[in-house]
Amino acid sequence: NNLKRINDSEGHAAGDKAICITAECIRKNLLKGCFLYRTGGDEFMILCPKSAANMQQLEKMIDRILNEMKQTPYRCSVGIAEYRPGEGFDALCSRADEAMYEMKAKSKEAME
Repeated sequence: NNLKRINDSEGHAAGDKAICITAECIRKNLLKGCFLYRTGGDEFMILCPKSAANMQQLEKMIDRILNEMKQTPYRCSVGIAEYRPGEGFDALCSRADEAMYEMKAKSKEAME
C-alpha cells in the first residue's frame, strides 16, 4: 500500500526496497505449487491451482503473509477469488481486484 507516497516522499530507491521486501514476505509464505508474479507497479498476483491448495489453506497463507508484513514498515492489501467454471481469466482477476480494493478501503478507514 502507498507505493506512490513512498516514491514521492522518500524516492524510487525506497519504493524499490518496499517492493522487494513485500515480494520476499510473499515468497517465504507461498504454498508449494503456487506461483508469484509481479503484474506491475506494486501489484502482485499469486496463482494457485486447485491441486496446490484449497480455500482454507489459501486463507491461512494470506494470514501468514499479512503477519509477516507486520514485521516490516510496509502494509499490503490482498484480494482472493476462486475460479468459477466457465469464468475467463480477466473476470477472475477483476473479482480478486475488487476484494483487494475492499481490504484497502477498510484499512484506510481503520487508520482514520
